[in-house]
Amino acid sequence: MDESSKYPFVSIIVFGLNEEKNLHDTFDAIMNIDYPKEKYELIYVDNGSKDESVAIAKNYTESVFIEDKGNPSPAQARNRGLLEANFDIIHFIDGDIVIDKNYLKKAVKKLEEMDIHAVYGYLDEKSKKGVNNILLTHWKDKKEGFSNAVGGGGTFRRNALLSIDGNDERIRRGAETELGERFRKAGFKIWYMNCKMGIHDYGVKNVWDLVKTYYIDGQSKSHIMMLSGKSDFIKTSNRTAINNILFCMFFLGLFIISAFFVGYYSLLVFFIVFYGYFFINYIMIKKIFSFKKLSYFFLMHNFKYITFWGQLVFFIKIIFNPSYRKLKILPKSKLS
Repeated sequence: MDESSKYPFVSIIVFGLNEEKNLHDTFDAIMNIDYPKEKYELIYVDNGSKDESVAIAKNYTESVFIEDKGNPSPAQARNRGLLEANFDIIHFIDGDIVIDKNYLKKAVKKLEEMDIHAVYGYLDEKSKKGVNNILLTHWKDKKEGFSNAVGGGGTFRRNALLSIDGNDERIRRGAETELGERFRKAGFKIWYMNCKMGIHDYGVKNVWDLVKTYYIDGQSKSHIMMLSGKSDFIKTSNRTAINNILFCMFFLGLFIISAFFVGYYSLLVFFIVFYGYFFINYIMIKKIFSFKKLSYFFLMHNFKYITFWGQLVFFIKIIFNPSYRKLKILPKSKLS
């Protein structure tokens, strides 16, 4: 019996925008995965690159498609790939991800053995220096089990995605959060495997890059809230975001008043109280003593407020820019 006959067919969908510096590595890694070559097809969907991305992709596959009309986004590219795919198991890969050699075989096995409809693993950062090294702590400690959303890649049952009309193409960033919610509400199950899915070039080289990332993520979360307002999960997130924004404004106001009316010594007290809560919570209550883990939670303790400010700015944009509100009446996807 042919060894490859026990493996199901898979559609691997790569999507990207101006990823010429990464695509060779992305495709080369796919060519070297531990999975029978005759058992997968390779599809590339481009969002209108101005560099040599399309030319590079054509060296690896004939299935190259351009999606640069309307609202070009990863969600739109995923949907085009979903429509072009010929097989029931789909694996999505961002153009800046290098898939782990052993991931696909593990993911497909998990889909076949369990009553689940999507599976994913963690992504290592291309650079493990400085901030990136601290951030990686989060994924390595996550326990295997059912999950709420799939990250930037993930392996799906195609029929499950088609049944919920795929990705919401109105969302330019973070669409997988909204997709995960609809996926679960439709009765489908997502499983997180504590194994490496691949290596991702996050583009975070320093703390300032991280600040920008969290700020943009905050705006994306507000965008999803606006487009999915009827969702219980989104409503809860919305209330939480507003509460946290008010909390940030309160502390900012307290900070300014302390500096203006009392003097610099009060600022010292302010910081002691603000960060004293952090150390009491994580060291004395949660008993976390690892310097690396504490560094991670310390970063999150600070950067989550940047996310909240991003959310606030987006709500202000909605008030003054009607084009954001018009997105709500557009169709979610071409699969509808």
